[in-house]
Amino acid sequence: DGNLIWKTSIDKNIKTPIAVSGDNTLFFGIINGFLYAVDGNTGRILWKFYVDTEVGPPSIGRDGTVYIVGNSFMHAVNPSNGHVYWRKDVFNFSNVPIVLDGQDHIIYIRRGGFVDCYDLRGNILWEAYDDTGTVILANMVQPIIYGNAVIFAMAGGGDFYAMDINSGTMLWQYSVANAGNPLQFSPTAVSTLAVDVQGTVWMCDSTGGGGGTFAWLDAASGWIQGWMPSHGIGNNVALTGRDTGGYAVIRCGNGNKTLVAYKVPAGPGGPYGQYLGSAYHQARRDDPPLVTLSSPANGALVTGTLYAHASASDDYGLTSLSLYLDETLLYTTKSSD
Repeated sequence: DGNLIWKTSIDKNIKTPIAVSGDNTLFFGIINGFLYAVDGNTGRILWKFYVDTEVGPPSIGRDGTVYIVGNSFMHAVNPSNGHVYWRKDVFNFSNVPIVLDGQDHIIYIRRGGFVDCYDLRGNILWEAYDDTGTVILANMVQPIIYGNAVIFAMAGGGDFYAMDINSGTMLWQYSVANAGNPLQFSPTAVSTLAVDVQGTVWMCDSTGGGGGTFAWLDAASGWIQGWMPSHGIGNNVALTGRDTGGYAVIRCGNGNKTLVAYKVPAGPGGPYGQYLGSAYHQARRDDPPLVTLSSPANGALVTGTLYAHASASDDYGLTSLSLYLDETLLYTTKSSD
């Protein structure tokens, strides 16, 4: 209804985007170098931790660990109390948010556009090089993750690369993959990218003399699938909706004063810290329930009386559990077992 729920005072202005964890804790950095944790339900300050004189956007791993860079050091922080698990030198500070895959490979684009991948203990695994051994310098915007690939625009935005997260090998380069594409589209990315659950990457760019173009490509191959005129240069594509339909929402127009929504086939995809399809938009999402059918076993031959046993859990809390035979409802319970 628009009524104020809570407000709280902090030491200085907020500098970073706010990352929201699964238990509704808000994490953000402020201009004097502190990382804050605030209860999203009450506004109570849970803890604050001094990172460094410069502080970048926080990101949340699948186990809740908060990752944040201050000056040239990356910190892995306990979300419950602000204690530091580890601290590693990443050489150069940048304001590009850290992104993580489902196994907590940590991708960070540091100053100069160097793309580095670390493990969950902060050990560097690889740096992005192309097939000729030349370092790839990325545009200073957030990369996206889909499956085993991290996708980013090169410096200047005129090309895209996909790197295998496990090995650091190049999976595809946009200009090579689309050499024979009849669409003949040459991107100049100016926004964050977004990826949906079906593996389509959505973006805005400045193609056409600054007029702006809304385009989409295949995350697995880099093949451009289509594009259409936008309403001026667009920024920060965000995806909403579900698997079977949604919207791509962008800021665009003179002074970015216009919001435009495009109907798209699917909702956001990627790991937890990439909700809304973009690494820039981090928030709690509603993951599907986990259902386990323990009896009968898959493929078992059933004769006589059938005894079925299942259990379920859900991140938002389970309300009911129902058993169907084909499309016929047989039983419903309010418990999780």
